[in-house]
Amino acid sequence: MKKPPAMVDVVLAKECEGVHTFSNGTDWDLWAEQNCFTCRWYDLEGVVGEFCAFEGAALLHMVTPELAALFGWQQTTPEYGLRFAWKAPRTCAFWTDKTDDNGEMVDPRVPSICTETLPLFDDAALLKGVAA
Repeated sequence: MKKPPAMVDVVLAKECEGVHTFSNGTDWDLWAEQNCFTCRWYDLEGVVGEFCAFEGAALLHMVTPELAALFGWQQTTPEYGLRFAWKAPRTCAFWTDKTDDNGEMVDPRVPSICTETLPLFDDAALLKGVAA
């Protein structure tokens, strides 16, 4: 699972000078319906961009080319200028299901536990106990 950068972690374009991501609210809604609204890193009632920089930056028209590429957007032929020469991916590069394996909703504020590295922590605790 890849966690996206939050808005506080990225450099944003100057307002209205960033990559043109969505032509209107309906365009955003159609894309977000199958991406943001079903993603673990989107919180409808939270602070915009708290868990995902693209969410906030796109709505503010402040997505840099680097941020767009990081989230899977592809640069196209600049028919109307570089700002408009971007195509949305079908699925965001950071999309992660809001539910866990049991179908339960996952709160993005709660850090997930990687079961692959959990044995490493157990071994470290044992070694620390031996050294004490």
